Amino acid sequence: MCSYDAYDDRITNASYRKRYSGSGGSGDFDNEQPRDTWESRNACRNAVRERVRNKNPNAHDIHWRENSLQVNRENRNRTRYSGKGGFVGGRGKKRSFDFHCTYDFIDRRVIQAKAKVH
Repeated sequence: MCSYDAYDDRITNASYRKRYSGSGGSGDFDNEQPRDTWESRNACRNAVRERVRNKNPNAHDIHWRENSLQVNRENRNRTRYSGKGGFVGGRGKKRSFDFHCTYDFIDRRVIQAKAKVH
């Protein structure tokens, strides 16, 4: 949008809104911060929990270690969470796992989640 004052022969106001084209395009998204929202983080946390439970049905107290969490931008619409976590397995034994999860902000869903239990 642009406002022009013909009397003073000058632009008095100008603004624009960039729209997502879906085709990559130009732009320096590498310098942008990854998107990290409650919705994306919670969806990934639940997906990782599910992966751990699939491999270890007796698992409980499944959690991420927040101090190991890394949040990276895969592209304009996807954020990848990775790190380490822990849980209590059968017979009360503490176990650990590495995980990664990718969340898509366009589809508003997890598109990939993996957990490698040690």
